[in-house]
Amino acid sequence: ASLSRLPAAPSALVRPLSTPAASQASSFDAPSSSSSSSSSDAQAADCPAPGVRDAERFRLTPSTEFWRTWDPRQDVPSARALVAHALTELTGAGEGGRTSQRYFASHLLRTSAFASLGAAGFLTHAATSAMRMTTPAGPTIAQPTPAALADAGYRALLEALAAYRQDGRRVAAGEYAFPWDMESSRHPQYRGVLRKAARFMFEATQTLRRRRAAEPDNLWVRGSVYPEYYKNTYHYQTDGWLSTHSSEVYETSTESLFVGRQDAMQRLVLPPLMDHLANVAGRGASDVQQDQHSPPRVLELACGTGRLGTFVRDNLPYAEYHAVDLSPFYLERARSNHRAWEKLRGAKLARGAAGAHFYHDSIERVPDELARVLGDDGGWFDAVYCVYTFHELPMEAREAAVRTMFQALKPGGVAVLVDSIQLGDREPLDRSIGRFGDFNEPHYRGYISTDLGALFERAGFACVEKEMNSSSKRLSFMKPTT
Repeated sequence: ASLSRLPAAPSALVRPLSTPAASQASSFDAPSSSSSSSSSDAQAADCPAPGVRDAERFRLTPSTEFWRTWDPRQDVPSARALVAHALTELTGAGEGGRTSQRYFASHLLRTSAFASLGAAGFLTHAATSAMRMTTPAGPTIAQPTPAALADAGYRALLEALAAYRQDGRRVAAGEYAFPWDMESSRHPQYRGVLRKAARFMFEATQTLRRRRAAEPDNLWVRGSVYPEYYKNTYHYQTDGWLSTHSSEVYETSTESLFVGRQDAMQRLVLPPLMDHLANVAGRGASDVQQDQHSPPRVLELACGTGRLGTFVRDNLPYAEYHAVDLSPFYLERARSNHRAWEKLRGAKLARGAAGAHFYHDSIERVPDELARVLGDDGGWFDAVYCVYTFHELPMEAREAAVRTMFQALKPGGVAVLVDSIQLGDREPLDRSIGRFGDFNEPHYRGYISTDLGALFERAGFACVEKEMNSSSKRLSFMKPTT
């Protein structure tokens, strides 16, 4: 195997703490059980694998072919090459020089921290479960053996190295900025570390207990404000998306699940945004980054905690950033993250530069405030993106979200979707990927069978490019100019 090959997604060490992103099944998963989904989702299962159809519609990046076939249990030479590459970059003698050395040093520390935290959460759950005198009623999920945990940890490390190599090469090449959270010790992620760890440990034991008993938390709020699918407490997490606790523990939980590589996967969204806005302006990407006279408008749907949005703004500091989310608790967290970015990276912002705008609304419709600006023909944003959301939507909601993206974009604008891999994207995982639906993910099995290219084409989009990194895939689309 050549050094250019990248390895594939492993099982996460504490996979039950699943978040809006897909995890690969591991050797200690229970057999798949049936879960409810819409009839449209069920119909999607009769279609050819989306990964196969993607090749007919999208330009494929080189990484896509690697992720499609790589099996960490079989391709030992590639695994060794990954470890050798990481060690070389850590010495500063690698292809990325000093930038790659800083990148790998910071990200491997990140992986070590989150892997340790995830393991501690699982062990705490195991210890508290052993002390209980009763067992859960109903079906339970078997606990992993030490050998299974060791195997998961090994594959998680390889997965992180692969994700970092792909992301780090782009950083070293200057395609987008060095991750800003790794450049300042004043970043909010470094504050209250012990408090965050304690909160995560509590959440881990609760989530794993519910997952083992297959008993999700009951949502504390009722009413017709939120769509029915949004009231589901996905991944057996506490309060679903509707509490301050949920929004505060989310980032720690997801990065523990992915042993620190989630940011690298989510940054898949950056290349098409940077390339498109540079092409529109007729200048290089570095010029667009510094343009304060004709700022691009960017819309993020389902922004969550806003962490990814800060990476987007760090690369487009003069962009007029707008974000929509249905959870007021997560919007509050997003505002806090963006204020932290503005405080720490204020030198990138010129006086009077556009800031961040937040909307408490569903992604199934354009918020009223924006609809008045868009008018009947739409076309106000240069780019719109959505990350780790479509797999939690029923088909009708996915269709509505795509229509929102189309309406919001200017002709020639770019839409970017980053979400879980699907059937056919990672062939060695096709038999097990659906098991993620057992984690209180009622629409996941429908999602992994959905032809997303066809879904966007029906709304009027043209398919552009596909890229994968670890257990995430990115698809980009263009709104035609005529």
